[in-house]
Amino acid sequence: MVPVAVAPAHASVADDAPLPAPSPVLGRITEEWPVVLGDARPGTRDPDVVVVDGRRPVALWLHDGRFRRVVPVSARALADEEPLDVLRRALDRAASVRFHPVVVVDRHGDLVGVVPVDRLARLAAER
Repeated sequence: MVPVAVAPAHASVADDAPLPAPSPVLGRITEEWPVVLGDARPGTRDPDVVVVDGRRPVALWLHDGRFRRVVPVSARALADEEPLDVLRRALDRAASVRFHPVVVVDRHGDLVGVVPVDRLARLAAER
C-alpha cells in the first residue's frame, strides 16, 4: 500500500501545487538487532533485544563502550507509526532513558526491529 498525503479540509491548495511527500513509516527505518531469549546472556559486545514468548521484547542489552547492562524496554512503537510522532514520545521520556532505542513491534506485540533515537532525530532534521 502506498501512503497518500491528504491536505486538511480547511487548507486551500492550488490544483497544481504538489502534495507534501509522505513520511516513511517506522517499520521502514528499523534496524535488526540480535535476539536473546529470556534471561540468557549475550556473548558479543553488540546490543541485543531480550525477548520472551517467541518474539515479545522485554529488555535491551546495551553497552557504553566499557560496560554492558540490561534495561527494560522504555518505549515501544508500532511499525506503521509516523517516525516524528515516535520521536516526540521518545523525547518525553525520563532523562535517564530518553535516548534508549525505541523497540518497534507489530500489532501482535512481536519484535520488528529497533530504532535509535538519534536516527529519528536525523530524520526530523531532514524534513
